[in-house]
Amino acid sequence: FDAAAAKAEMPKVFQVIRGMKERPEGAFIYYASLASAAGDDESAGKILGGVRATQPPISELRDIIAAQREILTAAMPDTAVTYLSNSIEKISSDNLPLALYWLGRHKLSANNLESQQHGMLDLLRVSAVYGDSQPELAGAALLLVMQQLAESKDVRGSIALRGELLAKYSSTYAAKQINRQSTSKPQPDP
Repeated sequence: FDAAAAKAEMPKVFQVIRGMKERPEGAFIYYASLASAAGDDESAGKILGGVRATQPPISELRDIIAAQREILTAAMPDTAVTYLSNSIEKISSDNLPLALYWLGRHKLSANNLESQQHGMLDLLRVSAVYGDSQPELAGAALLLVMQQLAESKDVRGSIALRGELLAKYSSTYAAKQINRQSTSKPQPDP
């Protein structure tokens, strides 16, 4: 979730992969994901293009990262997002939280309220169902919904999710972002 940290790790991960005698496709998935998070779409695309796996979990992760790339870089996500959306019912349970996160994030950017609500439901499902096993992802999902509710002027909902995020996922990157924002806001004079 931290683009600067992802970018800083890319050269180290590249060297580790380069030093491997046998390079599993999972290593390429990891590097492509890191590159995408760092904003290096060109590297992410090159690496993903070399992943030839046809079986889960690697093929699913490749498809999820392809959708992630479209969501982060394209003005109008297209092929990869549509494919992921159409195959969501077949995604393995290990990869489903990540797929729901990216599809939910995509739906939040829609221009209509119904799609945005479906996106919030996908993101809330990540937290509700997978929060114990995927706390970073759950925290990020709650943060997105919290921000969406705040933008929609649902102050109560936004505050409730903020409280849940800080109470249940206090050690996550999302909670640290909230705490950082809270401490950087100017305090009113007494």
